Amino acid sequence: MSEQLISIVGTKLPTIQYNDQPVITLHMMDVVHKRPKGTAGRNFRQHKIYSR
Repeated sequence: MSEQLISIVGTKLPTIQYNDQPVITLHMMDVVHKRPKGTAGRNFRQHKIYSR
């Protein structure tokens, strides 16, 4: 069985599903946007709003 790929802005990535929904990881965001590894994760954690 071959792996299915999706193309985002010309970058081919493996398809991933979570709860039957297509998703991309933060690492995949870095690859698509040509950013250093960990950039999307760092930005997500810095701007995360904590509800209390």
